[in-house]
Amino acid sequence: ARDDALVEQSNSTRTALLSANIAGSPLCLIDVGGSFGRDLSSQGEKAMVAFALEWLTKLFGSDIAASVQKSSVTRWNASPLTLGAMSVAAPGSCRIDAIKMCQTEDGTAAPQAEQKATMPMATYGPPNLPDSIDFQIPAGQNIKLMCYYDPPHTSVYRADATPDAPLTDNSVAYMKQHGFCVNK
Repeated sequence: ARDDALVEQSNSTRTALLSANIAGSPLCLIDVGGSFGRDLSSQGEKAMVAFALEWLTKLFGSDIAASVQKSSVTRWNASPLTLGAMSVAAPGSCRIDAIKMCQTEDGTAAPQAEQKATMPMATYGPPNLPDSIDFQIPAGQNIKLMCYYDPPHTSVYRADATPDAPLTDNSVAYMKQHGFCVNK
């Protein structure tokens, strides 16, 4: 069948979730979570593939292992952008207030702005170019800010924000707590 999901009823943590025949193809995905998934991932690719083949064989018999033509693994818990999380915040849950982020005292924006404010400003030349700032959410994601300051460099008149990846629920919670989400 197409897009099948199989969850094994198990009395052990050595279990997984199987998503089979994805979009009607022979592609299958095995998700292993929790402490077992973290421990298995730390053992490397070979151990992860061995578990998957063992688990499939236990469920479907020994012929299944021979039908596996290719495998690939991910290590979500080792990724600095996810730290093991697979949740993404709902679209529209946080409209980023980039101007406020550029003006913050807690991030990297304030020191650069203060430093630039002390520099003499030219009265000729190209229009005011934006400052590019990496805003790091603690234990979370990075957001690239483009902060456009007025000519005396005392206030931000425009700003753009681009997250490195879709915002997670934890990142949105942090952003809301610090007032970086615009209320709708």
